[in-house]
Amino acid sequence: AVVVGLAQALALIPGISRSGMTITAGLAQGFSRLEAARYAFLLAVPSIAGAGILEGLELFNEG
Repeated sequence: AVVVGLAQALALIPGISRSGMTITAGLAQGFSRLEAARYAFLLAVPSIAGAGILEGLELFNEG
């Protein structure tokens, strides 16, 4: 899980796909393709939720 999380952090570099990095890291750790894809997209939930909250706060503050 740590390796996959670190791979997700590498996606902060412009041009690197977050899901691509996490799926590749999962495959390298021995996950099946299905497991790696599921895990990668589950990892997206907190990121997307956080971005949505920040956008919502920004819209609220601009009022």
